[in-house]
Amino acid sequence: MRNVKGQSLIPFIESLRDIISREKILELIIKDLKKDQGNNLLSIYGIGSYFDSNLPSDWIQNDIDIIAIVNSLNPIPKQDWTEVRFEKRKIEEIDVWIGFNTIEGLQEKNRFQLESFANYEWSLIDLKFSKNSKLLYGKNIRDQLPNIEEIEFDYDDILIRSFYHLEKSLKKTRDSRDALKSFMEFTKAVFKFGFYLCVFLDNHYRLTSITATAKKLENFLIIEKIDKKVLDFFMEAINFRRKSQFGKDFKILRTNFIIYTSTLFIKGNLHRKMSFEELKIFLVSRFNQFPLLINFLNKVKKKYYQSKLKIDEN
Repeated sequence: MRNVKGQSLIPFIESLRDIISREKILELIIKDLKKDQGNNLLSIYGIGSYFDSNLPSDWIQNDIDIIAIVNSLNPIPKQDWTEVRFEKRKIEEIDVWIGFNTIEGLQEKNRFQLESFANYEWSLIDLKFSKNSKLLYGKNIRDQLPNIEEIEFDYDDILIRSFYHLEKSLKKTRDSRDALKSFMEFTKAVFKFGFYLCVFLDNHYRLTSITATAKKLENFLIIEKIDKKVLDFFMEAINFRRKSQFGKDFKILRTNFIIYTSTLFIKGNLHRKMSFEELKIFLVSRFNQFPLLINFLNKVKKKYYQSKLKIDEN
Protein backbone atom coordinates (compact mmCIF):
# COMPACT_ATOMS: atom_id res chain seq x y z
CA MET A 1 0.00 0.00 0.00
CA ARG A 2 1.45 3.38 -1.05
CA ASN A 3 0.44 7.02 -0.89
CA VAL A 4 0.55 9.50 -3.75
CA LYS A 5 4.28 10.12 -3.26
CA GLY A 6 5.04 6.43 -3.56
CA GLN A 7 5.97 5.99 0.11
CA SER A 8 4.75 2.92 1.95
CA LEU A 9 1.92 3.51 4.41
CA ILE A 10 2.47 0.18 6.18
CA PRO A 11 4.80 1.54 8.94
CA PHE A 12 2.30 4.33 9.66
CA ILE A 13 -0.62 1.88 9.82
CA GLU A 14 1.32 -0.49 12.10
CA SER A 15 2.23 2.43 14.36
CA LEU A 16 -1.42 3.53 14.48
CA ARG A 17 -2.52 0.00 15.36
CA ASP A 18 0.06 -0.07 18.14
CA ILE A 19 -1.26 3.20 19.57
CA ILE A 20 -4.84 1.93 19.44
CA SER A 21 -3.80 -1.33 21.10
CA ARG A 22 -2.05 0.57 23.90
CA GLU A 23 -5.07 2.77 24.48
CA LYS A 24 -7.30 -0.30 24.73
CA ILE A 25 -4.94 -1.87 27.27
CA LEU A 26 -4.96 1.27 29.41
CA GLU A 27 -8.75 1.54 29.14
CA LEU A 28 -9.07 -2.07 30.32
CA ILE A 29 -6.73 -1.50 33.27
CA ILE A 30 -8.58 1.64 34.37
CA LYS A 31 -11.98 0.00 33.97
CA ASP A 32 -10.93 -3.02 36.05
CA LEU A 33 -9.38 -0.91 38.81
CA LYS A 34 -12.49 1.27 39.04
CA LYS A 35 -14.66 -1.83 39.24
CA ASP A 36 -12.46 -3.59 41.82
CA GLN A 37 -11.71 -0.62 44.08
CA GLY A 38 -14.79 1.57 43.73
CA ASN A 39 -14.66 4.54 46.12
CA ASN A 40 -11.36 3.27 47.51
CA LEU A 41 -9.60 4.34 44.32
CA LEU A 42 -8.32 7.94 44.27
CA SER A 43 -6.15 8.08 41.17
CA ILE A 44 -4.10 6.09 38.70
CA TYR A 45 -0.67 7.10 37.38
CA GLY A 46 1.44 5.62 34.63
CA ILE A 47 5.20 5.61 35.20
CA GLY A 48 8.22 4.34 33.30
CA SER A 49 9.20 4.22 29.64
CA TYR A 50 5.73 3.17 28.45
CA PHE A 51 4.53 6.70 29.22
CA ASP A 52 7.65 8.55 28.07
CA SER A 53 6.63 10.57 25.01
CA ASN A 54 10.27 11.53 24.35
CA LEU A 55 11.29 8.00 23.44
CA PRO A 56 11.57 7.20 19.71
CA SER A 57 8.65 5.46 18.03
CA ASP A 58 10.67 2.26 17.46
CA TRP A 59 11.35 1.80 21.19
CA ILE A 60 10.66 -1.78 22.32
CA GLN A 61 7.99 -1.84 25.04
CA ASN A 62 7.22 -5.03 26.90
CA ASP A 63 5.73 -3.84 30.16
CA ILE A 64 3.49 -1.21 31.72
CA ASP A 65 3.99 0.16 35.23
CA ILE A 66 0.92 1.53 36.98
CA ILE A 67 0.58 3.15 40.41
CA ALA A 68 -2.91 3.15 41.93
CA ILE A 69 -3.42 5.59 44.81
CA VAL A 70 -6.06 4.27 47.22
CA ASN A 71 -7.62 5.38 50.50
CA SER A 72 -6.78 2.09 52.19
CA LEU A 73 -4.81 -1.04 51.39
CA ASN A 74 -7.09 -3.24 53.48
CA PRO A 75 -9.60 -4.14 50.71
CA ILE A 76 -6.79 -5.23 48.39
CA PRO A 77 -5.81 -8.93 48.47
CA LYS A 78 -2.20 -9.61 49.45
CA GLN A 79 0.29 -12.38 48.90
CA ASP A 80 1.02 -14.73 51.80
CA TRP A 81 4.67 -13.70 51.90
CA THR A 82 4.34 -9.90 51.94
CA GLU A 83 2.18 -7.02 53.14
CA VAL A 84 2.90 -5.13 49.93
CA ARG A 85 -0.16 -4.92 47.68
CA PHE A 86 0.41 -5.37 43.97
CA GLU A 87 -0.94 -7.13 40.90
CA LYS A 88 0.72 -8.67 37.87
CA ARG A 89 -1.22 -9.11 34.66
CA LYS A 90 -0.50 -10.01 31.05
CA ILE A 91 -2.58 -8.24 28.42
CA GLU A 92 -1.91 -8.82 24.70
CA GLU A 93 1.67 -9.96 25.40
CA ILE A 94 2.31 -6.89 27.55
CA ASP A 95 3.31 -7.45 31.19
CA VAL A 96 1.38 -5.09 33.47
CA TRP A 97 2.55 -4.35 37.00
CA ILE A 98 0.16 -2.48 39.29
CA GLY A 99 1.41 -1.15 42.61
CA PHE A 100 -0.91 0.23 45.28
CA ASN A 101 0.01 3.16 47.53
CA THR A 102 -1.78 5.42 49.98
CA ILE A 103 -1.13 9.15 50.25
CA GLU A 104 -0.10 8.61 53.88
CA GLY A 105 2.47 6.05 52.74
CA LEU A 106 3.91 8.43 50.19
CA GLN A 107 4.13 11.13 52.85
CA GLU A 108 6.16 9.04 55.29
CA LYS A 109 9.10 6.81 54.32
CA ASN A 110 8.77 4.15 57.03
CA ARG A 111 5.14 3.57 56.14
CA PHE A 112 5.95 3.56 52.42
CA GLN A 113 8.46 0.75 52.93
CA LEU A 114 5.63 -1.38 54.32
CA GLU A 115 3.48 -0.61 51.28
CA SER A 116 5.90 -0.92 48.38
CA PHE A 117 8.95 -2.71 47.03
CA ALA A 118 10.01 0.46 45.22
CA ASN A 119 12.64 2.98 46.27
CA TYR A 120 10.96 5.77 48.25
CA GLU A 121 12.83 8.74 46.79
CA TRP A 122 12.56 7.46 43.22
CA SER A 123 8.81 6.92 43.67
CA LEU A 124 8.32 10.44 44.99
CA ILE A 125 10.21 11.93 42.05
CA ASP A 126 8.13 9.85 39.64
CA LEU A 127 4.80 10.97 41.06
CA LYS A 128 5.71 14.53 42.08
CA PHE A 129 6.74 15.71 38.62
CA SER A 130 4.44 15.51 35.60
CA LYS A 131 7.49 15.00 33.36
CA ASN A 132 8.07 11.64 35.05
CA SER A 133 4.52 10.24 35.19
CA LYS A 134 1.10 10.55 33.61
CA LEU A 135 -2.18 10.94 35.45
CA LEU A 136 -4.49 8.38 33.85
CA TYR A 137 -7.53 8.70 36.10
CA GLY A 138 -8.88 10.49 39.14
CA LYS A 139 -7.55 13.13 41.50
CA ASN A 140 -4.13 14.72 41.00
CA ILE A 141 -2.36 14.16 44.32
CA ARG A 142 1.03 15.69 43.38
CA ASP A 143 0.53 18.70 45.70
CA GLN A 144 -0.08 16.37 48.65
CA LEU A 145 3.33 14.76 48.31
CA PRO A 146 6.32 15.93 50.38
CA ASN A 147 8.62 18.69 49.18
CA ILE A 148 11.61 16.93 47.65
CA GLU A 149 13.90 19.88 46.94
CA GLU A 150 16.35 18.70 49.58
CA ILE A 151 15.60 15.00 49.46
CA GLU A 152 18.25 12.59 50.79
CA PHE A 153 18.68 9.61 48.49
CA ASP A 154 19.22 6.10 49.78
CA TYR A 155 22.04 5.28 47.35
CA ASP A 156 22.35 1.69 48.57
CA ASP A 157 18.69 1.05 47.81
CA ILE A 158 18.77 2.72 44.40
CA LEU A 159 21.94 0.96 43.26
CA ILE A 160 20.83 -2.46 44.45
CA ARG A 161 17.98 -2.30 41.94
CA SER A 162 20.49 -2.31 39.12
CA PHE A 163 22.06 -5.46 40.57
CA TYR A 164 18.58 -6.94 41.00
CA HIS A 165 18.02 -6.81 37.25
CA LEU A 166 21.51 -8.22 36.64
CA GLU A 167 20.54 -11.17 38.83
CA LYS A 168 17.36 -11.66 36.79
CA SER A 169 19.35 -11.41 33.56
CA LEU A 170 21.72 -14.15 34.75
CA LYS A 171 18.76 -16.30 35.79
CA LYS A 172 17.04 -15.99 32.41
CA THR A 173 20.26 -16.87 30.57
CA ARG A 174 20.09 -20.38 31.99
CA ASP A 175 17.09 -21.07 29.78
CA SER A 176 17.66 -20.32 26.10
CA ARG A 177 13.93 -19.76 25.63
CA ASP A 178 14.23 -16.70 27.87
CA ALA A 179 17.07 -15.04 25.95
CA LEU A 180 15.01 -11.94 25.15
CA LYS A 181 14.02 -11.54 28.79
CA SER A 182 17.67 -11.80 29.77
CA PHE A 183 18.55 -9.04 27.31
CA MET A 184 15.72 -6.83 28.56
CA GLU A 185 16.68 -7.32 32.21
CA PHE A 186 20.24 -6.32 31.37
CA THR A 187 19.05 -3.09 29.74
CA LYS A 188 16.99 -2.32 32.85
CA ALA A 189 20.09 -2.86 35.00
CA VAL A 190 22.06 -0.41 32.86
CA PHE A 191 19.28 2.20 32.88
CA LYS A 192 18.92 2.00 36.67
CA PHE A 193 22.68 2.26 37.13
CA GLY A 194 22.62 5.38 34.97
CA PHE A 195 19.90 6.93 37.14
CA TYR A 196 21.89 6.06 40.27
CA LEU A 197 24.92 7.90 38.88
CA CYS A 198 22.76 10.92 38.06
CA VAL A 199 21.42 11.34 41.59
CA PHE A 200 24.74 10.40 43.18
CA LEU A 201 26.74 12.95 41.19
CA ASP A 202 23.98 15.58 41.21
CA ASN A 203 21.74 15.52 44.28
CA HIS A 204 19.31 17.90 42.59
CA TYR A 205 18.63 15.68 39.58
CA ARG A 206 14.87 15.14 39.40
CA LEU A 207 14.14 13.35 36.11
CA THR A 208 13.63 9.62 35.67
CA SER A 209 13.25 9.22 31.90
CA ILE A 210 15.87 7.29 29.93
CA THR A 211 16.39 10.15 27.48
CA ALA A 212 16.97 12.66 30.29
CA THR A 213 19.39 10.28 32.00
CA ALA A 214 21.31 9.80 28.76
CA LYS A 215 21.68 13.58 28.33
CA LYS A 216 22.82 13.94 31.94
CA LEU A 217 25.43 11.22 31.49
CA GLU A 218 26.69 12.97 28.36
CA ASN A 219 27.14 16.14 30.42
CA PHE A 220 28.95 14.21 33.14
CA LEU A 221 31.32 12.82 30.50
CA ILE A 222 32.08 16.32 29.18
CA ILE A 223 33.02 17.59 32.64
CA GLU A 224 34.87 14.31 33.37
CA LYS A 225 32.67 13.11 36.23
CA ILE A 226 32.33 9.72 34.53
CA ASP A 227 34.41 7.87 31.97
CA LYS A 228 33.31 6.88 28.49
CA LYS A 229 32.54 3.29 29.48
CA VAL A 230 29.42 4.38 31.34
CA LEU A 231 27.95 6.09 28.31
CA ASP A 232 28.98 3.19 26.06
CA PHE A 233 27.03 0.73 28.22
CA PHE A 234 24.05 3.07 28.32
CA MET A 235 24.00 3.57 24.55
CA GLU A 236 24.27 -0.19 23.97
CA ALA A 237 21.15 -0.64 26.11
CA ILE A 238 19.34 2.13 24.24
CA ASN A 239 20.29 0.70 20.86
CA PHE A 240 18.98 -2.73 21.86
CA ARG A 241 15.64 -1.22 22.84
CA ARG A 242 15.41 0.23 19.32
CA LYS A 243 17.02 -2.43 17.12
CA SER A 244 16.48 -5.66 19.11
CA GLN A 245 20.18 -6.43 19.00
CA PHE A 246 23.40 -5.42 20.70
CA GLY A 247 26.40 -4.11 18.83
CA LYS A 248 28.64 -6.45 20.84
CA ASP A 249 28.48 -10.04 22.04
CA PHE A 250 25.88 -9.97 24.82
CA LYS A 251 27.64 -12.21 27.33
CA ILE A 252 30.90 -10.28 26.95
CA LEU A 253 29.00 -7.00 27.26
CA ARG A 254 27.22 -8.12 30.43
CA THR A 255 30.41 -9.54 31.91
CA ASN A 256 32.22 -6.28 31.29
CA PHE A 257 29.38 -4.30 32.87
CA ILE A 258 29.37 -6.46 36.01
CA ILE A 259 33.15 -6.20 36.32
CA TYR A 260 33.08 -2.46 35.71
CA THR A 261 30.38 -1.67 38.30
CA SER A 262 32.02 -3.98 40.85
CA THR A 263 35.45 -2.40 40.45
CA LEU A 264 33.89 1.05 40.94
CA PHE A 265 32.82 -0.15 44.38
CA ILE A 266 36.23 -1.65 45.11
CA LYS A 267 38.09 1.47 44.00
CA GLY A 268 35.79 3.71 46.04
CA ASN A 269 34.44 5.64 43.07
CA LEU A 270 30.78 5.26 44.13
CA HIS A 271 28.98 6.39 47.27
CA ARG A 272 30.93 3.92 49.38
CA LYS A 273 34.11 1.88 49.12
CA MET A 274 33.97 -1.89 49.62
CA SER A 275 36.42 -4.74 49.22
CA PHE A 276 35.42 -7.74 47.14
CA GLU A 277 34.28 -9.64 50.24
CA GLU A 278 32.40 -6.61 51.59
CA LEU A 279 30.63 -6.30 48.26
CA LYS A 280 29.43 -9.90 48.51
CA ILE A 281 28.21 -9.30 52.07
CA PHE A 282 26.39 -6.20 50.84
CA LEU A 283 24.60 -8.26 48.16
CA VAL A 284 23.76 -11.14 50.53
CA SER A 285 22.20 -8.70 52.99
CA ARG A 286 19.66 -7.48 50.43
CA PHE A 287 16.20 -8.85 49.67
CA ASN A 288 17.01 -11.81 47.40
CA GLN A 289 20.67 -12.35 48.32
CA PHE A 290 21.84 -12.45 44.66
CA PRO A 291 23.16 -16.04 44.51
CA LEU A 292 23.80 -16.03 40.75
CA LEU A 293 25.54 -12.66 40.75
CA ILE A 294 27.74 -13.63 43.70
CA ASN A 295 28.64 -16.92 42.01
CA PHE A 296 29.45 -14.97 38.85
CA LEU A 297 31.67 -12.55 40.78
CA ASN A 298 33.51 -15.46 42.43
CA LYS A 299 34.27 -16.93 39.01
CA VAL A 300 35.42 -13.57 37.69
CA LYS A 301 37.69 -13.02 40.68
CA LYS A 302 39.23 -16.47 40.33
CA LYS A 303 39.88 -15.90 36.64
CA TYR A 304 41.47 -12.54 37.33
CA TYR A 305 43.75 -13.94 40.00
CA GLN A 306 44.86 -16.69 37.64
CA SER A 307 45.81 -14.03 35.10
CA LYS A 308 47.44 -11.94 37.88
CA LEU A 309 44.92 -9.15 37.47
CA LYS A 310 43.49 -8.49 40.91
CA ILE A 311 40.09 -6.91 41.24
CA ASP A 312 40.32 -6.86 45.03
CA GLU A 313 42.62 -4.18 46.41
CA ASN A 314 43.00 -6.01 49.76
